[in-house]
Amino acid sequence: MASIGDVFKEETKKAGARPTRATKWIHYSKIKDNQNQYRCGSTEEERQQYRKQVEDLAMLITASGTVLQNLLVKKIGTDEYEMIAGHHRRDACKKLVEEDGLEDYALLPCNIENVSEAREEFDLYATNIFPEKSEYEKMHELERMKYLIETYPEEFPDLQKGRMVDRLAAQMNMSKTTVGEYLTISKNLEEEGKKQFRSGELKKSAAVELASLGQEEQKELLKKGTTSLREIRTYKKEKAKEPDAGTDPEPLETMQEERGWPKPEERTARQDIQPEKKEDMQPETTDLDDQANRSDRKAPEESSEETVIKTGEKDGPKELRTAMECETFLNGHKNWEIWCKNRYTEEIFYRQELTDGTAVIVKSFPYTDEFQQEREGTKMYLFKPEMKHLKDAESSRLEVIQYLKNTGK
Repeated sequence: MASIGDVFKEETKKAGARPTRATKWIHYSKIKDNQNQYRCGSTEEERQQYRKQVEDLAMLITASGTVLQNLLVKKIGTDEYEMIAGHHRRDACKKLVEEDGLEDYALLPCNIENVSEAREEFDLYATNIFPEKSEYEKMHELERMKYLIETYPEEFPDLQKGRMVDRLAAQMNMSKTTVGEYLTISKNLEEEGKKQFRSGELKKSAAVELASLGQEEQKELLKKGTTSLREIRTYKKEKAKEPDAGTDPEPLETMQEERGWPKPEERTARQDIQPEKKEDMQPETTDLDDQANRSDRKAPEESSEETVIKTGEKDGPKELRTAMECETFLNGHKNWEIWCKNRYTEEIFYRQELTDGTAVIVKSFPYTDEFQQEREGTKMYLFKPEMKHLKDAESSRLEVIQYLKNTGK
């Protein structure tokens, strides 16, 4: 029977079994720059800023008496290493030795990592936390991290699930909206715009707004010096007011007829009309209700056999019996009859009559996603003969597919 002392010894042994990373002291001259490091400055102004950051860090190191956080390096030769994280710390110690004559700081505490090039570059961005990054640097890091995750999925198995925005937001401790804005700038901003974004002439909010425009429009605005958020938004508002190219402005009379507004001459006449009796007044219906209650809907033919749904496609009727066939049928809704349009909200309703008297209606509409990209969404309706209002017919895609399959059996 084990004694109490043996039990404690066993528990102590288990607790101490956790692997630890050994610290290796390496001379600063043996640690080479990482080819992917971009924060040392590409312009004279950026180099001066980097130099100031190194000097400030050197003061902190001398105040502490040592480098408090280990550097991450990768072995590339017999006695040679490549930096993964710690460029500022190495350069600060180099300054202390070569300029201030403090030889005690020549050896740096390092952890040696054995990683692939993709993982090495990813870790470089993930550990770039000192000093505060510029907006351009944040965009660059997210852009490269996204590329590495997508190109080398085997290197990042823990980052393969969920939306890319969510994954990067969690990795970099940013909001999803902020990550989406940086990726929008990276993907859509024109090259001259990126140069101005890097130099700080173009602020982040203005860059996001500018990136929502076409490349040629961006070039034109930048050429004119339109780089503030207010100026870009003003331009977009003015552009939205302009009629489409090649079309004449819509006559006021036509707009009044379509919207149901009374013409000027009708307004005076209506003032002399006496209100009708309550029982003679008929409620007005919306355009959609009127379309939904059209009298041209065909009644289902009487048959003792089971009803089979058929589509009105050009290549002839087709029975819908499987989920795949139903999906194909719904995905081809743009080949159906255009039931009605709303030019103010840019919605288009496609309608397909079924042999049982039910109509499948697909509403198509544009929207802008989190990356400021134009997308197209859809909404489904199963408008049955007994229904009066389109709102009552709202259905999920799954419900529509299930209905098509069940009715087609």
